[in-house]
Amino acid sequence: MGASGALHGVSSSTIAIIFGFYQDLTQAVSNVLPGKREPSKNDYVLLTLVSAGLLAGLVTLAPLLAYLLVHHFIPTSSFLFGSLIFSASLGMRKIRSWRPFVILFFFLGAGASFSVTLLKPVKLPDNHFFTFLSGFISGLGSGIPGISGAFWLYLTGKFESVLFAFKQLKISSILSFSLGAVAGFSTMCRIISRIFTDYFSTAVALLAGLAIGALNKLWPWRQVSEYVSNSKGTQIPAYDHSIMPWNYLELTGKDPQVFQAILMMAVGVFIVALTEKIAARIKQKI
Repeated sequence: MGASGALHGVSSSTIAIIFGFYQDLTQAVSNVLPGKREPSKNDYVLLTLVSAGLLAGLVTLAPLLAYLLVHHFIPTSSFLFGSLIFSASLGMRKIRSWRPFVILFFFLGAGASFSVTLLKPVKLPDNHFFTFLSGFISGLGSGIPGISGAFWLYLTGKFESVLFAFKQLKISSILSFSLGAVAGFSTMCRIISRIFTDYFSTAVALLAGLAIGALNKLWPWRQVSEYVSNSKGTQIPAYDHSIMPWNYLELTGKDPQVFQAILMMAVGVFIVALTEKIAARIKQKI
């Protein structure tokens, strides 16, 4: 979750769905917030373990995943693509009844998530209020499956400035962003937890739709159409779009690596299926 959340790709919440504890996570966050329900010991244990894992992933795995996405983009994206689409299908199996209302929310989620992947970034003013606002938007995005919090931050035009603030240890900017991110993530967890409690099938359909729509951002074959300069003056991709693999060589001049892509999609599906099997056996023993 820490590795994925730091990048412009799949969200941390999607990783939680892949490993089967997204509902427990949102419920635990909701429970520790002020309200009617008292948090349990398991809530604190789960949040402690996830927080430690987030930090460890951010420090150790994020650079590795960033390297793989730069130097081996097609195989890495294909792995994430296969993992996410199979995880979404597993989640849809939990839907108790495909009523028209449930189907509607599935397509609403898919349409909303797909539309977000087509957005171009804007530039918010550089002050503490908008840093807090960008953190809040990023936190909201991290709380739902699909697009990563880093991508939402990128859409607000604050990714580079927030990254610079952390590198330069600008405490005021870090606090503004962190408070916004915590507020946004907590708000989304409270909303999702309530929906799970009262409208389980609708919630699962909505989240599955969000994950399916976000697959556009993980499509392995992409063409960059716009670049921007980062703080070092290096040109980095600002906007790209999906293309078909048979057009990839002609449009980009690069090998589409179709065999590697299919293989890594299959590996992603296999790992999620294996994780699901292991989790099911552990629950039976408990």
